[in-house]
Amino acid sequence: YFSLISRSKGIEVVLGASRLMPAVRFDIYGELDDEYADTFGLEIENLANVRYKGVFRGNDHDKYELLNGYDVMLLPTRHYAEGVPGIIVESRIAGIIPVVSRWNYNAELIKNGEDGLLLDENTSEELAEKLNGLWKDYRLYLPMRLRQRREAEKYYIDNYVQAISEIMRNA
Repeated sequence: YFSLISRSKGIEVVLGASRLMPAVRFDIYGELDDEYADTFGLEIENLANVRYKGVFRGNDHDKYELLNGYDVMLLPTRHYAEGVPGIIVESRIAGIIPVVSRWNYNAELIKNGEDGLLLDENTSEELAEKLNGLWKDYRLYLPMRLRQRREAEKYYIDNYVQAISEIMRNA
């Protein structure tokens, strides 16, 4: 999990899944929403498989290197103002699988089952079920992980500089 830690960003879905999957480690990065900070602290106190890692500090290279050490990125958001979450693009560049809610534009970015997973119900039970499915069937996991690199190409500005320059010259 790599986002603002708040109810609207779906942190309780992640914490609920962590209770259903005690053998799986859940690392959480992000700024704590002031209104949720105390509750969050109490909730993770008894979860041995959850670690709050604080706010990430570093450059993009450091971020991609850190993310690449994980298997999936979780974002079960239902934040009213969520547009295109940058962390989806960043997870692609890092080569990890995004598991996100079917919220706003997420379904336009993720091809469910091909380059990520979409949560239809956005519940802890569904999240745990999707994660267990990935671990049980590497025929799903490995190709999905490899597709992240190909999908990331769409977001590199260097791939568009020449075309943009030509458009500008011809305008």
